[in-house]
Parts: sequence; C-alpha cells; structure tokens
Amino acid sequence: MAAAFPVIRRRYPNLPRPYRTSAPRVVGWLAIAATVSFILLYLPSSPSSLVWPEEWAIVLAWAGLGVVFGLELRRGAVGLGDGQSRRVLGRCVDDLVFR
Repeated sequence: MAAAFPVIRRRYPNLPRPYRTSAPRVVGWLAIAATVSFILLYLPSSPSSLVWPEEWAIVLAWAGLGVVFGLELRRGAVGLGDGQSRRVLGRCVDDLVFR
C-alpha cells in the first residue's frame, strides 16, 4: 500500500488531500523503502527471520484473509448504484472509482 501514495499523487494531482507534506516524493519513497526493509527483515536467513511453520502460517493466514476480504469488497462494490456509492464511499473516492 505504500506504493499507492506516489502513484495516486502522480495520477490525480488535483485530488483534495486531507494531509499535506512539503516533500511528497521523499515521503512516498521513504514509505516504500521502509516497507521493503521490513519485508527483507523477516525473510529466511536474516537476523530476525520468522520460524517455520508456526510464524509463517500466521503470516499466510493474515495474507489469505486480506485477499478474501479484498475480493469480497470488490465484488460488493460493483453492485452499488451511483447514489449508494456517494453515500458509502464519499465524494473523493467516488470521483476515483466512477470516472
């Protein structure tokens, strides 16, 4: 999700933003670098690698739940009418999804 920050800023430069930063590119790339470093930190053969199979099973279960909920959300969002989407998602997200 950290990669979404610079992508959205580039694709939708005039989108209203609730939080402002003086250096958005730096913040975006630092977020991506932090995400990659945390992923590398827990890979096998690193100092704090996860123990197989217990800890990896927990990670895979959470990732699986994320995929299931994401697919369910996507499937449910398609059935929303225009009026419902504005009420549920809000004006900012509505502009991104339905244009």
